[in-house]
Amino acid sequence: MESPEPDDDRFCVLRRVRKRKLDLQSEIVTLRGELKEVEAELETLSYQDDEGRAKVKLLAQGKKKFNADPEEGLKWMFERNLINPTAIDVAEWLFEAATTSKGVSKRAIGEYLGKHEAFQLEVLNNFCQLHHFADTHVLDALRLFLSSFLLPGESQKIERIIQTFAVHYTESNPMTFKTADSCNSLSYNCIALNTLLHNPNVKDKPTFAVFKLMTDDFLKSGEFNESQLAAIYDSIKEKEFKVPTDSVGSLADGADHTGWLHKQSSKFLSGSLSWKRRWFVLADNCLYYFEATNQKNPKGIIPLQNVGVRRSENQSRPHTFEIHSLNQDERVKACKAESDGRLVEGRHTVYKISASSDEELREWMEYISKAIQTYPISQNGR
Repeated sequence: MESPEPDDDRFCVLRRVRKRKLDLQSEIVTLRGELKEVEAELETLSYQDDEGRAKVKLLAQGKKKFNADPEEGLKWMFERNLINPTAIDVAEWLFEAATTSKGVSKRAIGEYLGKHEAFQLEVLNNFCQLHHFADTHVLDALRLFLSSFLLPGESQKIERIIQTFAVHYTESNPMTFKTADSCNSLSYNCIALNTLLHNPNVKDKPTFAVFKLMTDDFLKSGEFNESQLAAIYDSIKEKEFKVPTDSVGSLADGADHTGWLHKQSSKFLSGSLSWKRRWFVLADNCLYYFEATNQKNPKGIIPLQNVGVRRSENQSRPHTFEIHSLNQDERVKACKAESDGRLVEGRHTVYKISASSDEELREWMEYISKAIQTYPISQNGR
């Protein structure tokens, strides 16, 4: 018995459907690529009506990227013309960040300065030269230098940084040391003495006699006498080197707005939902909240995307507003930290937040309204 002939019309339709499907998939891939390019442009061109504010906003983002990955952060700022990609410009930006600017990690600065690539070495050299050490005692110069960043942990990086410091100091004070190597050696001994004297894990603290043995070469060469070395020892013993505080995760630096507010909890207390006092930080189009102002990791994050903010009626708390999803009955896409540090998706369809006064409420609502970003939402909410 012969097989029936295939239905040519049916197979033609199937072929056309498959071809259309492949074409659509190809178009989706193309559109995704174009969308990424548009998003990158929008990121750069945000707040076109206020160029000054745009630059401040982008620089705040650049600082956070630098803190996470110094090289990638600088590359990101180069691409947006926030910093010129030259060693002197990078050094000047790092020097300003190290000495005056907030929001930049001193640890990240130290890690970047300790790298051995040619460009970073040139940056390190320029960074050192921006410090004025002329007619300054070597110990005071070293204190000043080490207060502007955190020394990295790797010995090779420390060697590069201190050697560059020694060269610059010797050039600035040609009558103090015979060679830059001598300055380098004494600087290392001072750092070592500081660690031994002030590290609580070191039980046997070195005496001056021990330090004199460490620096015996300077006595023999005549570069320092015993009373001068004793003065260095006493200074370090009495005053520990100032270790700069790191600012990684300090969202308050460069934030749009900060302050104490009360957030309604999802837990019941005495038959009603409880309220908890939290430190709120509005930055990078997100609302972060912390248990204390000195915490680095937030207890929760509320991205201000596809949400609205409105006043909320509450008899017990008259100055209350709420952040709600623009998609009806959908949860606000937020997350909170569990006790073990894990971030999990929040369960709120509305976040109710209470201020202490009507003026404070209006101020927060105004800042949040400006930070909200609205993107097109399809019917299925994606």
